[in-house]
Amino acid sequence: LYAIVLGWPEREFVIESTHALYPGEVRSVELLGAAGELKWEMTAKGLKIERPDQRPCDHAYAFKITRNTSV
Repeated sequence: LYAIVLGWPEREFVIESTHALYPGEVRSVELLGAAGELKWEMTAKGLKIERPDQRPCDHAYAFKITRNTSV
């Protein structure tokens, strides 16, 4: 699952369209072009992500959301 953000998001932001996912359904979140996994948590409103300090590019940002296949 990928989420594309067209502007550099706030330090913490929520992808509200993911609110229907189960809490154990998300395994990891990455920002393509940035090193490492991001801090994230499932909330009642959706997937809350803490973005890194450095932008990997200047335009759009693709977040890769990996789901657990065993759920």
